[in-house]
Amino acid sequence: MFNWFRRNKTETYSDLSILRDHYSTAGVVVNEKTALNLVSVFACVRAISETLASLPFPVYRRLNTGGKERLRDHPVYKALNISPDGILPAMQWRESGLGHLLTWGNWYNEIEMTHGGELVALHLLLPNKVQPQRTKSGKVEYKVEGSYVPIPAERMCHVAGLGFDGLSGYSPIKLGKSAISLSLAAETFGSSWFGNGSRGQGVITHPQRLSDSAKANLRESLSEVHGGPENAHRWMIFEEGISVQQLGVPPEDAQFLGTRLFQLQEICRLYRISPALVGDLSRSTFSNQEQEGINFVVHTLRPHCRRIENEFCRKLFQLDDDLFAEHLLDGLLRGDSATRNAAYATGRQWGWYSADDINELENRNPLPEGQGQIYLVPANMVNAADYLKPAEEPATETPPEPAEEPPTAVPEPNQEALAASLNCVQDNIDRMLRREVEAIRNAARKPMQFLHLVDLFYETHRPMVERALSPSVKAYGLLAGKFDQLVEVPDLLDGRDELLELSGSVSATELPQAVEQWANRRLGKGLEITRQLAT
Repeated sequence: MFNWFRRNKTETYSDLSILRDHYSTAGVVVNEKTALNLVSVFACVRAISETLASLPFPVYRRLNTGGKERLRDHPVYKALNISPDGILPAMQWRESGLGHLLTWGNWYNEIEMTHGGELVALHLLLPNKVQPQRTKSGKVEYKVEGSYVPIPAERMCHVAGLGFDGLSGYSPIKLGKSAISLSLAAETFGSSWFGNGSRGQGVITHPQRLSDSAKANLRESLSEVHGGPENAHRWMIFEEGISVQQLGVPPEDAQFLGTRLFQLQEICRLYRISPALVGDLSRSTFSNQEQEGINFVVHTLRPHCRRIENEFCRKLFQLDDDLFAEHLLDGLLRGDSATRNAAYATGRQWGWYSADDINELENRNPLPEGQGQIYLVPANMVNAADYLKPAEEPATETPPEPAEEPPTAVPEPNQEALAASLNCVQDNIDRMLRREVEAIRNAARKPMQFLHLVDLFYETHRPMVERALSPSVKAYGLLAGKFDQLVEVPDLLDGRDELLELSGSVSATELPQAVEQWANRRLGKGLEITRQLAT
């Protein structure tokens, strides 16, 4: 029994519908298949499709914490990265689909799902066999050649290029037909020129009238002796008063090589790709190669990635908005090893990279036993809000606190621990002094606002000194049994009075130099304080 709903399964590129001729003004047939005979078109399509098809295309789930997790067992992940239908490899399927998108302007995949909405397969369709159309109700459906039942939009994954009606995308081949036909004509001209002995068109004249057989013999002898590039430089010998007159423009006068080079650039403009990526290195240097690669990813690949991701996520994750798929472009944007290592070091130092994060970016295994999951931050970092918050004023009525008993002094302190604790105190003191000196130097650059800037600085500097020194000072006090002396450390680090006296003794022009001399003395204050603590 004949099945009226059976789809034709013998769709091939040899169908006559694909070979529809599109003659251009150059007299060359240009369509989506013949255009690929032009090396520049094939190179552009190949560069984009192969690169995108080789990228990982993982599936993620958004987490409530703001992150994401990769789902390697999801059916969509297997379709995008292993096989879409159990027959075609994912690389070949994506490469073919991108070839359709870059030539016809459309990439069609029929979606096969279970009744529960789980993906079964994606079937690649030839773009010249599919005709999108809009129903009277405004819905979009796709009529496939060989099938009497249109496919609804929710069962068709349609990645469209640039288009104007929301149904189908423009064909880049048809839009660039004139440029492509001129390139094909130039290739045909060059092949014909070399095939005819590297000589242009000419006229052979004879003083008498020749018969048809004589004309045929003359043409055959000329083609046999002088045809082909291997016979290009043979001497021509004519008898009986025969003469030769050349017609047409020689290739060098017609700028043959310049025309071919310019047409290569025209094809690259059509696909928004740098000529260097398809082999034209005439304007490439060692300094701009890396930047051209970055431009290729950002300006050429990224729009295609977003177009594909939007359509696949919209059609394949209809039941779960938290699922999405995206291409991994990080590998294409990586610089040299020194640049990458510097970027990783910065991320590791400031806390947004762990060792395992870096290993994953470098395609390496994580460290064993969770050692690489630790995030590091600089020890001297503080909360910016705490830094900007003014010091709290003491309460007007404070209840008396019970007297604290002095801690028991250590009879014989550990000398190594005592020295290490003292070094920690000195490091914190030196850090606060450097901060103070840097701020005062900047204030000295504005002599008219110097006193005001000094007051603003010390309003926040004193609380920060107390917070920075308190842990190390207390630790040293417990080891050394010195408490009264340690209480005076924050007071010793307050240089406001010295600066007030300094500003009143020098002029505005002398202030920067005087502050510099004060800074040099001030930086040695840390060693002086630690020596006092050690005695």
